[in-house]
Amino acid sequence: MSNYILKVTAATPLKLKAEPAINLPDTFKYQLEAGTQLPVASCGKYQEIHYRVAFGQDEQGNQVAFPGPEGTLRNTWLIFVGHCQLLNADGTPVRFPQDQGVLKLETFVGKSDKLLMNAITAEKLLSAQIQERLISLALLDPPADGKFGPISIAALKNFQARVGLEQQDFLDGPTAEKLLRAKPVSNSQVNNFQISNSLASRVIQYMQRKNYKIFHGNQRYNIVYIEGMDLDSTLNNDKPNAFNDLRLVIEIVNGVPKLVGKWEATTEPGKKYTLKPMSVRGAARIKFGQYKAWQMGFHRRDKRHPALVQAGKIPVHRDLNKDYSRAGDLVEIGLFGVNQHHGYSASRNDVGGHSAGCLVGRSIEEHNQFIKLIKRDQRYLANRAYMFETTIIPGDELVKHFPPG
Repeated sequence: MSNYILKVTAATPLKLKAEPAINLPDTFKYQLEAGTQLPVASCGKYQEIHYRVAFGQDEQGNQVAFPGPEGTLRNTWLIFVGHCQLLNADGTPVRFPQDQGVLKLETFVGKSDKLLMNAITAEKLLSAQIQERLISLALLDPPADGKFGPISIAALKNFQARVGLEQQDFLDGPTAEKLLRAKPVSNSQVNNFQISNSLASRVIQYMQRKNYKIFHGNQRYNIVYIEGMDLDSTLNNDKPNAFNDLRLVIEIVNGVPKLVGKWEATTEPGKKYTLKPMSVRGAARIKFGQYKAWQMGFHRRDKRHPALVQAGKIPVHRDLNKDYSRAGDLVEIGLFGVNQHHGYSASRNDVGGHSAGCLVGRSIEEHNQFIKLIKRDQRYLANRAYMFETTIIPGDELVKHFPPG
């Protein structure tokens, strides 16, 4: 039995979790095209910006369902409110009590109404709907969290410019209409790189392989550390207590990965804090991976030492046995003051007390170049509290999967 009709107004996925589709495995989502109509047996609101729908039977009496994990057919899914309509059997919209007075992009189409951009954030559904569209167009990084701040505003203005609309400080009918009609960019289009054998290209391919986030566009930088690699891009023996790692900044413009910064660094604690750690559990050694955890600030609150300061939780290995290795070590997650700072231009072969587990560029001058570059990032310029993502990878694994030519 079908009591309702789901009408898809913009290409969108069904989802098994209320998370951005880009973060879900393929088996947890099923893509629907705009114009699709499906029978619904029951429905309700879920976390404000999703409907939970249980599909009913089609006109031939067959249960409507879609493949989920392990190919199992599922008839109950989540769908983003901003990309669909739920209709009663007579074609009238389904009304939920919490929908009264709620704004959507469709509210503005064909009308002269305008909403100041800095007022969009008060409308959670509208905010998330716009963010979903901008994310689908590769103009905004996920998630669509309904918090429409400076970065979302900058992305919306970027969209207006891209489609030939005069940039305004408000959302209006033409902007809403073009957002709704814009064709989403596929993952293959977003990640269609012009790959060479350069270090930047190899790193980006590695990040793709690990399903890490990759940022595209002018002044949208990818911060990467490679452990155990020299400035000439060759592997070293990664001996302890040395600045024998790389700090990289990669920019991707028109699909071409390019190194815009490359400096000596260390991703590991030096001898002093390995032997006499600041924690009884052992010195911290960051776990390989990608983390959104750093904001612009000052190392140890010293105004003479600008740095990317840890502001989000990350995992670290605890080197309790003091063997300068991650193998077998306890992993702890938290805020540990793992900053990205400089090493006071110390000797390349002696980190000493300049790192207790931070991501440290050896040279003061080169670190200042790094900070100056990162401060030009468009997302930081839009929001001085922007949280930067950083990727830490093992050099030997990079070379194993993507060797130099």
